[in-house]
Amino acid sequence: MPEPVHLSEQACTWSVRVACKGRVEVAEQARRGVPEAVVERYVFQFWPQL
Repeated sequence: MPEPVHLSEQACTWSVRVACKGRVEVAEQARRGVPEAVVERYVFQFWPQL
């Protein structure tokens, strides 16, 4: 299990936006077997709710 992401010393509620690239390529490769290369890329953006 990956380590948790520590966002702040204070308790608060966070918003998150996630973008992904490469899902279509993974689906195409998965039809032929398990993809061996890193195909998907993710970006996570966090900001506190005010």
